[in-house]
Amino acid sequence: MRVEDLLVIAELADWRQARRRPRLWWRADGARLEGAWLARALALSRGSAIPLSLASALAEPDRRFADLVNSQPQVRLLYLDATLNGHPPIANAARSANAFDRFLPVAVSGRHRLDAGLVRVMSTAGFCAVSGFGALRSTAVLPRLDVHLALTENPDHPRFRGRRHVLGRLGALLGERRRAGQWEEPIGLLSQQAVPSDAAWRFLAWFFQWKPLRDNVDWVDISDILPRPDHGSPSSLRRPANRA
Repeated sequence: MRVEDLLVIAELADWRQARRRPRLWWRADGARLEGAWLARALALSRGSAIPLSLASALAEPDRRFADLVNSQPQVRLLYLDATLNGHPPIANAARSANAFDRFLPVAVSGRHRLDAGLVRVMSTAGFCAVSGFGALRSTAVLPRLDVHLALTENPDHPRFRGRRHVLGRLGALLGERRRAGQWEEPIGLLSQQAVPSDAAWRFLAWFFQWKPLRDNVDWVDISDILPRPDHGSPSSLRRPANRA
């Protein structure tokens, strides 16, 4: 057995001894209808019973895309800010929200960086939360729920990092939360449509079925782990759909 496997198994044993279960969630960025990536992601989510949060740029609503997403009870659709200037086409997002039953008004930063100005824009537009990379949950300006475990190096170098790196990072994240007593702090997994490699797909299929994880962690819906806002209305765009 590999060293990185043993690290994760040892951390999960420590969590189990503390009578705790880590909570993980999956965010996939760049979802669009073209190509095989979306179909593979949806099939993997269904077959593994893993809730999936799809982040899409949500330009003009595509009826076929909407029908496909709306038919998936395990899927949430989020709004991906893929613009360069940090000011997304909010009107398009609002129109698209009406086309998607599974839409959740969470704004995802495709560049991972969430500066205060962008968060204020999202808040004014009526989003209920934001999602970037690497931070713990917070409720400053808007509730924030990030991903922490990336399959790629960064958005500009979309190459699969490999099993050793991903498992090593997961073991480190589990250890950080355990030592800090942050038992309820979720860990987000990030995959991207820009990384369609067979190696990444094979890893995900194995990862979701790996027995130490299946037996000891909870894969959760994003709506169950969003931090609650300190004040104000959840959203003026769209309230979360009822879970199936």
